Amino acid sequence: FLTVKDGGPLASRLFERRMTDMQTGVMKACVCMKDHSAAEVVPPPLISDLLQGDKDFIVRVYVLSGRNLLAADRNHKSDPYLRISFDKHRAGDRNKAKFKTLNPDFRQKFEFTMSLPCVSDLCIQVMDSDPLYLDEEIGRTYVDLEERVLSNVWQQLGKDSNSEQERKPVERRTLRHPRSEKCCGQLLLWIDIVPSSQVSLYPPWSVELPKPS
Repeated sequence: FLTVKDGGPLASRLFERRMTDMQTGVMKACVCMKDHSAAEVVPPPLISDLLQGDKDFIVRVYVLSGRNLLAADRNHKSDPYLRISFDKHRAGDRNKAKFKTLNPDFRQKFEFTMSLPCVSDLCIQVMDSDPLYLDEEIGRTYVDLEERVLSNVWQQLGKDSNSEQERKPVERRTLRHPRSEKCCGQLLLWIDIVPSSQVSLYPPWSVELPKPS
């Protein structure tokens, strides 16, 4: 089956015909309607822009905080820290864990490069730091970065801001554990995807809390 998304590509999950509960892959496509009487076939603007424009991007992920995280410790709290993965990029520092809280203020920025086409799923995990045993995963969320680059709806977000530097709106992302569909909390974050050729025009934002005087 296919699901059409306004102003962007199709991202359809593929299922084996006789076992509808088994996902076998993901297909991406664009659907374009054209006038058969037209002498020249005009490609969809999104695809033509991608082929003729930037293919290399800087991705900046700003994670502000976690909310209502699942308790992983016996004291009904967690010691959460962030871990992200995208293609071959890995980042995360357990030394930045926030102790004994279910509503941590992370205030962290992650930055990496992306070249299209690519494996486009960004994975953001919240881990529980454990000094004695292996760290446990609290939950994760996935973001399809390629889909956002190709979506003119997402590209327009932040255009109405009063700042010279456009910023995407803060998202509230639901966390889920790979072995459960249960909500494990939420992350408040936003993502900027900047063409490499324009990165000097858009310096990164600072999300760190001011140091106490």
